[in-house]
Amino acid sequence: AAAAAAPPAEEGGGRRRRREPTELASGAAGVRAWHLGVGSFARPKASALVLLRTPAAAGTARRVVLSSLAAELLDDTLGTALAAAPDAGAGWSVGVHPGGLVFQASGYSQRVQGLALELPKALASLELDEERFSLHRELLLKALRNRREERPLWQAQYELSFAMSRPTVHYEHALAFAADDGACSLAALRSHLDELRAAGFVEALVHGNALEGEARTFSEEWAGALGAAPLEADAAPLPQTLPPAAASERPEASPRARRWLEGGAMRLRSVASNPGEKNSAIELHLHLGELEPREEARLRLLASVASKDAFHCLRTVRQLGYVVQCGVRSMGAARGLSVLIQSAVASPTELERHIEEWLAEFRATGLEALTDDRLADTAFALSSNLLEPPRSLAQEAAPIWGEIIEQTHRWQREVELATELRAVNKAELIALFDEHFAAAAPSRQKAVSLCYSHSDAEAEGVPCEQ
Repeated sequence: AAAAAAPPAEEGGGRRRRREPTELASGAAGVRAWHLGVGSFARPKASALVLLRTPAAAGTARRVVLSSLAAELLDDTLGTALAAAPDAGAGWSVGVHPGGLVFQASGYSQRVQGLALELPKALASLELDEERFSLHRELLLKALRNRREERPLWQAQYELSFAMSRPTVHYEHALAFAADDGACSLAALRSHLDELRAAGFVEALVHGNALEGEARTFSEEWAGALGAAPLEADAAPLPQTLPPAAASERPEASPRARRWLEGGAMRLRSVASNPGEKNSAIELHLHLGELEPREEARLRLLASVASKDAFHCLRTVRQLGYVVQCGVRSMGAARGLSVLIQSAVASPTELERHIEEWLAEFRATGLEALTDDRLADTAFALSSNLLEPPRSLAQEAAPIWGEIIEQTHRWQREVELATELRAVNKAELIALFDEHFAAAAPSRQKAVSLCYSHSDAEAEGVPCEQ
């Protein structure tokens, strides 16, 4: 039977707060357990999520590729061993994250913890098979090669993310390692699997119809089933986002994009792999960095107002392309404003000029003409979406698990942001724009990623081989 439902927490003024998990003291080293009960859902269901924090999972092409193959082969093994789980109302998954390996089990609460404990046992005893290894290696090679054929807008965004995040591994570097028969071998995977199992920090969240004591015991048993040596919680730091000026100087070069600093802006230039691609694309990103709730509220409000104006000007009036977007760009914990266009009628340099012209027009007309009523309506809509209560245990767990993985633990992030959204005024939006987004803004941090079609590259003298 489901545990008794707890009433929703309220803060001053009757505003609904998010439920917060409880951190549980553990007697085992290298383990941190979190618990969040069933709450208002009152259903006999639960989920158990575990991040095995280990620096062996990411950071280099070797680690990324071999960790992906290890996860796929573990998934293969579990697919046979746990084939009956769906019939019993339970499910599971394994995956790779920049911070380590992620495991999840969910379903009826009387089965979840037992099912979840099968995952570290399977990892600890995993035997590798040459035939299955070769199959999954070929599938990975195909997936990595397919990335070359993604549309220009995807490529522009990818190159920007790669340039501004550190440490990261480019898909071309991963492909080169995976294609190397001597480096990406069954023997190498066996050695890497030993590294993954050797040591780690177990971060676990038990959510739903389970007691605190059960959550604590489960977390310790999970670590015991794997048998890894304990690490500290910060043993596998996540990638950090660099501001554009610093990103332009990072030593790791992209195999597909030229990068340089010009006029205070980081510039990236790539060419689509497919000679028949007719579209070019751009992402123009104006970076802010990590923000306090009030600062992020200003950015979200400004982006919401600007989005409609950008679409009208750049898509409807100037007819630059079917894909025109303007919104908040998140890279790790950092935020900024991005404008994206994919176009078959204008080159990337022309698109950049159009975006800069639109920004000036938006400041002179769109922001100046913004009424208090429209601002209030926009703020209300954004804050209402943030305060929409979760409709399932999975929806409730997702942001909590994100806070745990990132080790930020800001459980009321959405409530804080919703509160600030309703307090922002027009003068703050204008001040934000003038300080960070205008062409001559004193704190402007611009990064622009241009992806050329072959025809646009030839017309502008851009080498097709970067």
